[in-house]
Amino acid sequence: MTSCTIIVYHYESLPFLRACIRQIRKYKHPEIEQHIIIADQSSELTQITINAEYEGDSDITIVQMKSICSGYSIDYIMRFGDIKTEYTCTMDVDAFPIHPNWIYIPIKLIEEYGFSFVGHHPDESGVTQWKRFEDAYSQYGKFFHVAQAFRVGYTKNFKELALKAGFTRSVDSRNKIDGLFGFESNQWMEIANKKGLDGYADSSVIAHWWEDQNKENNKFTFAETACLGIAPTEGRYGRVIDDLVFHFMFSYNYLQVADKQKSMGQNFLYWIEKINAGLTDELINEMLSATIPVYDVPRLLWDGKNKTTIPVDKALNEKITKLKST
Repeated sequence: MTSCTIIVYHYESLPFLRACIRQIRKYKHPEIEQHIIIADQSSELTQITINAEYEGDSDITIVQMKSICSGYSIDYIMRFGDIKTEYTCTMDVDAFPIHPNWIYIPIKLIEEYGFSFVGHHPDESGVTQWKRFEDAYSQYGKFFHVAQAFRVGYTKNFKELALKAGFTRSVDSRNKIDGLFGFESNQWMEIANKKGLDGYADSSVIAHWWEDQNKENNKFTFAETACLGIAPTEGRYGRVIDDLVFHFMFSYNYLQVADKQKSMGQNFLYWIEKINAGLTDELINEMLSATIPVYDVPRLLWDGKNKTTIPVDKALNEKITKLKST
């Protein structure tokens, strides 16, 4: 037996939250003691609803905090959440398990191969105008990003990165923390200032960048095997992550675009309308059945010593196949 805390970041997306919690409970692994933290940054009215539905559940803790960004939830909880489990998993609210071994496999890979983090590595290069994370921030130096949406690691590694560099987005988002806590390292902004950059970074970028400037940690990310579609300007949505996790994407952010039809596309809007009416088990199965295969985001291995991505070898691929059927 081992133990894992699953931190679900939530902002004004109740249909996704209900489905995410339901799927996590549905696929609870018998060898993993799990506890769910709902990291909620929603309005007071939504918080009342969440408390009414989940407060008092023995497998759930609700942590309500100010609205900053998904990365802030990790930094906040690693300081004030008193996590006692050996492992931590972070999930966006619109990501949820679709396989019984969804969390067992990352933990086994960490145990056997010594990875610091195992999860997902989204890539939009060649799909939309958005770049890979590493390309977008290449002026800061080589690093490997593991996405906030689905990532598993030792709790001690999460805590170190949260304290040292932080998962919170940079600049404006960090200013909103307003003195509640700070970060030990200012390496990112030192380089930004030296090179005349604005210092902006997405959630988790600075944390994993700091890790790769100061550690020799290996990391592994699963392949994308299918998706529901591609929003014209925003990229893939309905991502199937190695048949383990489904990530719808843009659960709230789609409301921020000026022209939803132009930016998100009719297919996306069709699914979001159905989801907002209730993300049932039947709808989950319908979406999974409607996905189409993708092949350009393979499994990736980051060699922390040489700071390069290297091909995943036959033995590791066979190990994953075996773990899926265990």
